[in-house]
Amino acid sequence: MTAEPNTRTNSEPRPAADGEAKLKAWRESDPDAKPDGTLEALETCASMLETYMPECLPANEHGQVDFIRCMTDATAAEIRAFLANQEKHDG
Repeated sequence: MTAEPNTRTNSEPRPAADGEAKLKAWRESDPDAKPDGTLEALETCASMLETYMPECLPANEHGQVDFIRCMTDATAAEIRAFLANQEKHDG
C-alpha cells in the first residue's frame, strides 16, 4: 500500500478546517455554548475532565496515557489548584 501524493495546494480548504469552521460558527451562534468565565464554570470544567477523560482515554496496562489525556489531566489539576488558591485568598 502506498501513500497518495499530496496534490492539494495551500489555497484549497482542508476538510478538517471546514469542520472546525462549522464548529466555531455553531459555538458563536449558540448562547449556551459561550463560556461563562466564572469560578463555578471552571469547577464544572474540572469535574467534567476528571469524570469523563479516564473513561474516554483510559490508561493502558502499563499506566501510560495518550498525549491528549495527559494534557486534560494537567488542565484539570491546574484548574483545581487555581480554585484552591482563590479560596485561600477569598476565604
